[in-house]
Amino acid sequence: MITIDSRRCGAGKTHGKNGTINRIKYNRAANENSLIVLPSIKLVDEYAKNFSRSFKITSDVTGNVQAELQTAITEMYDIVIITHAAFLECEITPSLKRNYHLIIDEAFDPWRFHEYSQEKKDQIFDWNKLVYSNISWQEPEYSTVMFDDMLTNSVTQNSTFIRDISSRNWVNFINTESLNKMLDERQFKINIIQELDPMLLSDWSSVHVAAAMFEKTFMHMWFKKHKIRFTITEAFEKHTETLNVYYPDSGTYDGGWDWSRNKKTTMAWLHTEFKDHFSKTIGDTKYLRLKNNIDLRHSDWETSCPHNAAGSNDYKEIESVVLESALNPSPEMGKWLQDIADTYLNQDQDKGVYAARTGYTYYQVLMRCCLRKNLPADVYVIDRRAVSQLCDYFDNVNLCDWIPTTPRTIKPTKPTALTSAERVKAKRLKDKYPEKYAGLKSREILDSIKK
Repeated sequence: MITIDSRRCGAGKTHGKNGTINRIKYNRAANENSLIVLPSIKLVDEYAKNFSRSFKITSDVTGNVQAELQTAITEMYDIVIITHAAFLECEITPSLKRNYHLIIDEAFDPWRFHEYSQEKKDQIFDWNKLVYSNISWQEPEYSTVMFDDMLTNSVTQNSTFIRDISSRNWVNFINTESLNKMLDERQFKINIIQELDPMLLSDWSSVHVAAAMFEKTFMHMWFKKHKIRFTITEAFEKHTETLNVYYPDSGTYDGGWDWSRNKKTTMAWLHTEFKDHFSKTIGDTKYLRLKNNIDLRHSDWETSCPHNAAGSNDYKEIESVVLESALNPSPEMGKWLQDIADTYLNQDQDKGVYAARTGYTYYQVLMRCCLRKNLPADVYVIDRRAVSQLCDYFDNVNLCDWIPTTPRTIKPTKPTALTSAERVKAKRLKDKYPEKYAGLKSREILDSIKK
């Protein structure tokens, strides 16, 4: 039985009635064991403060997290606390799993993506000796791929890429056409999409997930795809605090712009006006900002927030939040996720993926600010889709749109094509006077003789 606590942020999923802390205490009182899985090392430390004699395992303390985890589970410590990252790579036998109640705080991402390229000159693996593949019955264009043991030396053991594709908890999908090139050619580029094996959630004494608006997450998509049965014990209820949403309106039917990392370059003018607008509106007051790594710090009043902000309570005094990070997946990964949203959720593909990837991250970051104290907040977004997503989480949304000054662009007129006679004339001139017309195009040669 998998239970889901989908209550909103700050409604008691951790410390409230029937929250995770109460569950762990109940298990301990009943002489039953709990494995707690948290999104960050910081949260592991916070949880451990609530329980004496708990066994916490983090990579900043031990050099071999998996070995420590095996020891803790085998020796039946009643409370073991680890991170999402550690859990997603764990290999615990069914007989040991049955001794533990699994408690997962915040939804994890069950899909990840790797790119790999190889040139002809590269001295690298003989993939034909390492790859075992079958055509996927779920994804017709893909093959499921297993890699032979590659963690055989210090170089491969220290490679995140090799460790990831070798993990038995993840199923590797490679486009079948690309896989054939990988096995037949010395020069190729492939994309590897990894999907978490749902068996990771099997055999535990029980499984409980605490994640606000669980229905919006990629983990929910994964549950639907693999027909994982679950019960929502605590439903999401919208926040009643007032949220003032500032965003640029295009003045057209669609009301604004979709945003991406590419548009930071192609539409730099909008990015500049957006930053100028929120700086002027916020003024000399501290604000929280979620941005991409390529974006520079904008002012001394800015406090940068990590994308993995779940559980952080350091920003509750801040009243303004700027959400401008573009979290678009790669084209192939985006199509993969869109197909899943369309097939298993029966909802608009782009909306489902944007909601799980960007909208959900925005909500988690936003809920680190003064909203945590039930106070109104101001939020600044550049993507029109973020506006509708925030309306799904809040009852009282005050839309504060503004229309930027679109730069005037003069569309260049396309010159008429040269006639055959003109092309011949230009070629003869270039052949006759090669030095004079060196580097000039046919039209430039003809224009020069008219002057």
